[in-house]
Amino acid sequence: VAELKAEKIDDDSALKGKWALFAKITPTDDLIAMNKAAQKVYTSMEIQPNFANTGKCYLVGLAVTDDPASLGTEYLEFCRTAKHNPLNRFKLSPENLISVATPVELEFEDLPETVFTALTEKVKSIFGRKQASDDARLNDVHEAVTAVAEHVQEKLSATEQRLAEMETAFSALKQDVTDRADETSQAFTRLKNSLDHTESLTQQRRSKATGGGGDALMTNC
Repeated sequence: VAELKAEKIDDDSALKGKWALFAKITPTDDLIAMNKAAQKVYTSMEIQPNFANTGKCYLVGLAVTDDPASLGTEYLEFCRTAKHNPLNRFKLSPENLISVATPVELEFEDLPETVFTALTEKVKSIFGRKQASDDARLNDVHEAVTAVAEHVQEKLSATEQRLAEMETAFSALKQDVTDRADETSQAFTRLKNSLDHTESLTQQRRSKATGGGGDALMTNC
């Protein structure tokens, strides 16, 4: 069981207002195959009413079956007061409750293929063959190891290629930034030199001499 979700039923059925428990499971290959063959289409859950003395219920077990009569309503009512409850052997704890087995529609989700899942499936397919001898088993082990090595080498080569491409792009970007910095520095130097040799139009000019003679001649400094 991967996830659980409780929702209140809001429809026109007799269960309106009751709480429903939905489960998301990770089924095995065998369960998927049996479900496609219309087998194991009923589910039954085991609930512990007072989990860890918290006063709250807890799901401690979930089963699938193709025969609802084995855990059906009549069977549960019949054995509820029996001295030796035949369902006790299925329980984790004697006080736990086992629900009525009800039909369920399993919806399987396809997981996205990753490097790990692809490699795992390839190795599983190799070891899943029926072997005739120890030599055949050793050959399959060798084949599996070779497949793993080739797969890893392929991914490493692709990673190295991407790293080389990133390094080349970074070097080009670094050179471009350096060139632009040099151009900016040269432009700033030219502008500074131009300003240093340009006469300011706001600077006050010295008045021209008006002429005169002797002691009357003065200089305006």
